[in-house]
Amino acid sequence: MSARVRYLIVGMARSGTTATHHVVYGHPSASALHDEVTVDPLFTQGISTFTVGGKNHQDTAAKYEALFDLLALHEDSPGAPQAHGMKVVTQSRRDAAALVDCLVANFPEARIVHVRRADLLAQFASLERASRTGVWHTRADAPPTAHDSASEPGPLPLDVAKFERYLQTCEEVERELLRLRETHRVHEVRYEQDIAPNDPTRAAALFEFLGLPVVAPTWMTLTKTSPPLETFVTNVAQLRAVLDARRGRSR
Repeated sequence: MSARVRYLIVGMARSGTTATHHVVYGHPSASALHDEVTVDPLFTQGISTFTVGGKNHQDTAAKYEALFDLLALHEDSPGAPQAHGMKVVTQSRRDAAALVDCLVANFPEARIVHVRRADLLAQFASLERASRTGVWHTRADAPPTAHDSASEPGPLPLDVAKFERYLQTCEEVERELLRLRETHRVHEVRYEQDIAPNDPTRAAALFEFLGLPVVAPTWMTLTKTSPPLETFVTNVAQLRAVLDARRGRSR
């Protein structure tokens, strides 16, 4: 393996993976696939996704890294990138397990950036709101669009049973992703401490982990899209009680 670092940013939707990804791929010494990838088929089928002879395990294993590099390295990257990678969101235990198994088998030297959000109610509510509005991220330098307050849904209750199922899924996904700490170098990015404060100095530890020079991330233009919970969720107290009860049982 060359001195160049392969990295993968992993986490659940609305945990801060996009903001973290944006910090890295804007670095002048990094190269990345800007779009998000899916676990299946990239990390389940690899090169056999594009072949007609069925899955050849020997060929697939040998070319996982080559396919990763093909997607993550770009001709327009200035100079010789010191790190290259991508981000993937895991929304089910099955996807998380498949991803971890592939990384363990085929990417033993990849560095993993694990993004986590402590407030799972805020994460769930943000996911529900984005699904309803179709607005997942905004840019501070973007011109106004047709999406304005008139198209915002009014305050609504969130489904309690759906939230309970979501919490179960979160536990299952995190359990799988935490397996990587036994086999890989892992850097944890915490939403509340490292992303929400919007403090540029927070990026230094991430750059150091990836072997990149520490610079100010002046390219960061993403802004938060979700307002305070109470402004678009009517049953916050009920949902908080569900979350607290589950945390109490898991202790």
